[in-house]
Amino acid sequence: MRRTLRLKTLVTVAAVVAAAIFYSVLLGQNRSGASPSDESARTENVATVFGEIMRALDETIPSRLVNKAAGIAVITRVVSVSPVGSPYGKGLVAQRNADGSWATPLFIEIRGGNVGRHFDAEDADLIIIFTNRSGIVSILKGKLTIGPHASAAAGPIGRTAEAGAGNPLSSAMYSYSRSKGLLAGIALSGVVIRLDDEANKSVYGNNSIGPDTGAPSGADLTIVQPFLDALRKYANGEAPRLNTRER
Repeated sequence: MRRTLRLKTLVTVAAVVAAAIFYSVLLGQNRSGASPSDESARTENVATVFGEIMRALDETIPSRLVNKAAGIAVITRVVSVSPVGSPYGKGLVAQRNADGSWATPLFIEIRGGNVGRHFDAEDADLIIIFTNRSGIVSILKGKLTIGPHASAAAGPIGRTAEAGAGNPLSSAMYSYSRSKGLLAGIALSGVVIRLDDEANKSVYGNNSIGPDTGAPSGADLTIVQPFLDALRKYANGEAPRLNTRER
């Protein structure tokens, strides 16, 4: 009995160590000198994923939700870190300006939290629709932890689907995963979204990025242009309404 317990303990410890090593490798790759070509490929992937989802005939994010979005984040090729199943991935986020146009996208990464089995498969994608600016501001300040005070509800599927009972924008965030071509709404818990400082520095230089300024003004948009084009094509909606906290 004791021998079996010890064996189980060793297996658990080994799995935790393996997860830590896996995270270290991913983080090392992220900080080992990203080049503009790396970020260009990331932007192309993000734009492609968002376009494919929005062009789907029925299994898609409702247009009424996307067109009212205050911000959209797309993270591609999310992987699940065993044994706890925490997701890790990289992508971009953009916020909508007061006039309804899209601001310069920023590079982000996610890690931690609980998403069940949604990212067991390789090349899973994650899309988060922000219905107000509070989540975006938190990311610009350093990080956003999705939890009890900043929930991400499972997003509705279908062009005519409502985003919430009675109120089409009843949640601060709606999240989706796409794996093997299938889109599903998922609820996120404990996931941390933060700026990818190395990637942003690689693309935008040392210009300041903060909660008031967002992405640097006058930045070269060549690398992030594909994502901007996709947003303008599929999410060319209205200016977001500001609540009292956002004014």
